Amino acid sequence: MKKDALTRKLTEKERPAECWADERWLYFKPTTFLPEVKEWGGSWRREIGAFRLPKLTSVMRKIHDTDPLVPTSDEALLLLGDWDQRAIVKGRRNGRFNHLYDFQKRAHDALLTRPYHGELLALSPGLGKTPTSIVAADSWVKEHGESKRILVVAPLSLLKNWEREITGHQIKDPFQWSSDPRVEICHQMEPTPDRSVRWTITNYDSILERGRDPHTKRVVVTGWLNEAFDLNWDIVIFDESVLLKNRKAKRVRAALALANCAKRVWLLSGAPITRDNSDLWQQMQIIEPEYFSSFWRFAKEYCVVIESQWSNFEIVGSRKDKDMRHDFPELMFIRNQEEVFPELPEYIWQDVELELHPKQQKAHDEVIEEWIHELEENRDRRVEVTAVIAMLVRLQQITSNLYNLQTAGSGDWPDYSAKADYVEELLDSGQVDWPVLIWTHHRPGAHALYDRLTRKTKKRDSALYGRRVELVYGGTKDRDTQIEDYKSGKIDVLILGIQVGKYGHTLVNTRTVITYDKTWDSDAWFQMLHRVRRNGLTHRPLVINPRCRGTVDDYVELNLAGKLPDMAKLTGADLAKILRSLGEEFVT
Repeated sequence: MKKDALTRKLTEKERPAECWADERWLYFKPTTFLPEVKEWGGSWRREIGAFRLPKLTSVMRKIHDTDPLVPTSDEALLLLGDWDQRAIVKGRRNGRFNHLYDFQKRAHDALLTRPYHGELLALSPGLGKTPTSIVAADSWVKEHGESKRILVVAPLSLLKNWEREITGHQIKDPFQWSSDPRVEICHQMEPTPDRSVRWTITNYDSILERGRDPHTKRVVVTGWLNEAFDLNWDIVIFDESVLLKNRKAKRVRAALALANCAKRVWLLSGAPITRDNSDLWQQMQIIEPEYFSSFWRFAKEYCVVIESQWSNFEIVGSRKDKDMRHDFPELMFIRNQEEVFPELPEYIWQDVELELHPKQQKAHDEVIEEWIHELEENRDRRVEVTAVIAMLVRLQQITSNLYNLQTAGSGDWPDYSAKADYVEELLDSGQVDWPVLIWTHHRPGAHALYDRLTRKTKKRDSALYGRRVELVYGGTKDRDTQIEDYKSGKIDVLILGIQVGKYGHTLVNTRTVITYDKTWDSDAWFQMLHRVRRNGLTHRPLVINPRCRGTVDDYVELNLAGKLPDMAKLTGADLAKILRSLGEEFVT
């Protein structure tokens, strides 16, 4: 709308109140001088004599808290209503709608009715983000779509899962969630440009443009959107949107370009933050870039920001008095397991305290002594930070298994591991319920554990005799088949890399879980806890937590314990249950 037309439409005589709304924006004329309005994302519009602000519930609440007597239009007051109750689709729904759970139906209606460019669908792992969004996308393109094209961008490990859900080729309980199962998977290949397919599924790397570096002549990622994906998408769905939290990442620039050209953009996540509240800003900007134009304005409101010697601003944590689920009900639909499946069987927790193998302990102590010495000698030198990170990685590798130091490239290392000794002895004795799921992080140690257990399957005096043991890591051939074999009872022990298995898998048949390795990645830990305890679970799995006290395990646990509260607060998950996975003392 041109400036003079806007002026004529919003004259003092025509507007019914001093706070009103149009399709995209809130307008506010304070009764008193309020300099803080600019900190709400407002800009003064001289032609109408009012501030223009993002049309958000949080902004409307600030206006009423600051100027409670300001006359307000009915449309602006709607922002303060119950968004869940308003999310009701009128008219005929997609026929597969009735196969959804009640909370999924609510999510479906929210995706279709919210008057914004996008929505963040945050359902705890196991609550069916994929089928919900598939049914909703079918419903939306039927009523509003022009090209009838839907793009799904997901982690590589989830592409096949999306295809199965769309086409109804699931191994167990097959059901075709899409009314139009014409689908293609584009991994490092260009999508079909015409309308011969409805669904295009790709991974985050494939949407990135690649070019040849003029200096090195090597093919590199430019950070721009691959032009082959610059199509007339009706809906773009970003699965596991927490991968878009880093505002400086190249994949984010491509995601922004995709979102801007799509008619609708949906972000799916089990836990959209992993560190602090600032993780959410980039995802919000993808949904509504004009509303979320300043990272530091958002960070100062929702995080504790201080000045440091390295930069003007440094985020040291989330503000505990802020609740983003409460502030952005129009942009986020959130449900957790406790809300929708309160009767799910609980885990049985068992902490096992172990002492490092003597040779592990010697290596661990030597690294600690060298680390402390270097810090004492160079405590004022920032360059040493990279060395500290390397030391922490080495300590983790040592605590898991000395064999992990093969990655250091310094000769052969022996298979010495207190955790591997414990797991081998436990499974060898048969004092567990099968099948057993073992979560690992370090690839060499996982292979060493696999070799140990495989040897036991050939010994008649072992409880592992004749049982099938498999290892699944990134790059494992036929890993989807192996995971399906585990789910169908053909595999007794599955050693699973946490970075590979954290997304998209339902492993409710598991009877015993062993958290062999811990990782600094809070999202991986949060996701891992929801692979077994999810809809369909009918028994209480035993979770065994091997811990080597007095080692880097303590620091990893404390680090996770510091990150998980913010994740639990946003998702509404039971924090005590999540912290219990780290050790009994974290909930006492």
